[in-house]
Amino acid sequence: MSAVPALSDSGDAPSPESLKQVPGRNVPRCVKWLTFIAVAGVALAEGPGNTALDNTVALLRSPNFKVRAQAALVLGVQKDVNRVIRPLMGALADDNRAVRAAAAMALGRLGELCAVGPLARVALDPDRTVAEIARRSTETLVAAFLATRGRDTGRHYVLDVARLGNDAELKDRVAERLLAHPRIEVGATMAFDESEGPLAVELELRADVTVSDSAGRVRLVLGLPSGRVLSELDTVAVTGPNRESVLDALARGLERQILAFLGR
Repeated sequence: MSAVPALSDSGDAPSPESLKQVPGRNVPRCVKWLTFIAVAGVALAEGPGNTALDNTVALLRSPNFKVRAQAALVLGVQKDVNRVIRPLMGALADDNRAVRAAAAMALGRLGELCAVGPLARVALDPDRTVAEIARRSTETLVAAFLATRGRDTGRHYVLDVARLGNDAELKDRVAERLLAHPRIEVGATMAFDESEGPLAVELELRADVTVSDSAGRVRLVLGLPSGRVLSELDTVAVTGPNRESVLDALARGLERQILAFLGR
């Protein structure tokens, strides 16, 4: 396992290349200690009560930015993903750029797909290094998501329908149908907090919609909250005796497409 990169006293975010470097002798003692945990502490975190893991999570609230950043990197090599994922997503909103970069690196290493949405937003960070690290981690998770999509893996999803065309009636019908399925929520995005509840993959539904009293046509795109396109689905085209039947048929068609993409 490679060592965790040291941080400078200036608070600079570690570069992607620094991930391959071992901290030198001038690293502060607290950082050396945390680096040791990153190399050997996985076993400690698996001990009785996971006290070491709890202590490392607590270090994300340290007043020292270097301790917070190193703690984030340590958490990125833990096996108990459910214990560390929420604290790391919270660290993406840290005031210090080095901590945000470290959290983005850690989330990319963990491989948990629910981090795709938060990471995609951090990819817009004003700090170029933080944004680049977040983009790399996002692409790693997106590749994993696309490789496993189409299989029902028990994941939870939060689907944002705000950009699903301009027809409010169609949005309501699609949302109602999706909410009838387990492990699917319809709304905006998860907050950067450590609230309880299942971890979910955030997806945004975007579409060009044309509806008349006798026909309807929708071209659906699934993407991330950042705008990153994941898939452009086939166009749904229907006809009907009236607007109500057209809307129902479109909603059913979109429901089938979305569920097929998710592996349901």
